[in-house]
Amino acid sequence: MDIDITIVFQLALFVVLLMILTQLLFKPFLKVVEERHQKIHGTKSEVDRLERLATENQSAYVARVREARNVARQEREALRTAGNDEKRKLLADVRMEIAEKLNETREQVAKSEAEARIELAAQTANLAGELVRKVVGREVTP
Repeated sequence: MDIDITIVFQLALFVVLLMILTQLLFKPFLKVVEERHQKIHGTKSEVDRLERLATENQSAYVARVREARNVARQEREALRTAGNDEKRKLLADVRMEIAEKLNETREQVAKSEAEARIELAAQTANLAGELVRKVVGREVTP
């Protein structure tokens, strides 16, 4: 095994070439790979953050929709109750008005009936007297 100067020269050339390539090729390549890794990792964490934010936003949206539905249901029930109360009040007012008009009408009918009875009683006496006069043929005094 003969070691001569060319091996030392080749070894020195290899070391120099390794240093140059390290500075010019390997470090920039490793830097690009590291940046890419950081970018991918950063994008992944951003995606995770956005997914978490979307889930929170969806939960908040569902909660607001549920709350709005509850408020709408309560308001609908309140309006329905108010409408039923108003209906009952109107019906009671109408019934009372109808009862008053019915009583007034009954009083008027009773009054008209009494007046008609008095008038008929007077007419009955006249008709009876006339009938007796026609049947008897002369004037009869009571």
